[in-house]
Amino acid sequence: MDVEDVAESVRELIRIGVSEEIRQLMVGGSHGGFVAAHCIDRPIPNVASLRNPVILSGKLATRTDIPDQVYLEF
Repeated sequence: MDVEDVAESVRELIRIGVSEEIRQLMVGGSHGGFVAAHCIDRPIPNVASLRNPVILSGKLATRTDIPDQVYLEF
């Protein structure tokens, strides 16, 4: 899933009445944190909690024991 897929899923849940627009919390870790970080500049979600988000790829490449994986992903 990418950022737009997640945003569209949230909009659909609101549209069908499963959730309310004013009660949106996004929680994500690792790649989920990356997605949440890119969603927080939108009207939805209202609150976000990021746990170890993959958002600083340059620093990650120099501080990991698997730099090849970082270069593969980014």
